[in-house]
Amino acid sequence: MGSGAGSAPRLVVDGEDSDRGRGLLLLSALHLAAPHMRGTCVEVMNAEEPPMRAAIESLRWETGLNVRATLRAPEDVLPGAALFVAIAVAGADHLPLAQAAAAGVPVLVPLQFPSDDAPPGTLLLARAAHDPGFLAERMLRHLPPRQPLA
Repeated sequence: MGSGAGSAPRLVVDGEDSDRGRGLLLLSALHLAAPHMRGTCVEVMNAEEPPMRAAIESLRWETGLNVRATLRAPEDVLPGAALFVAIAVAGADHLPLAQAAAAGVPVLVPLQFPSDDAPPGTLLLARAAHDPGFLAERMLRHLPPRQPLA
């Protein structure tokens, strides 16, 4: 299930919802973007916790989006993805950014509460780290245009 010509785009997201990540906020962004993601497959990493599992089921049921939790390792799930998305808190060292780069997968990682020494580009996505509507727009910009869901 790659993102090559003729195949459905695949989005990999980090579902960790903790002091390191905001997975539930990211799922809210997916909920807003879902009408424009017909045919897109979404795989959610780090989705073991019951609230995240319930949110994934709700997202699938309410929107019809092809979304599922995955237990696959980053080096197995990232190749062929159109985009990797996560919302990180304070830092992104825990995310599989090196694996995404090695697989040639673009990343969209807004950072909540960046440190004073964060790279200047970090602030460009500050709104997306707190605003699911803005993050939804940013995700859709990185995915091929799709027909809206009926």
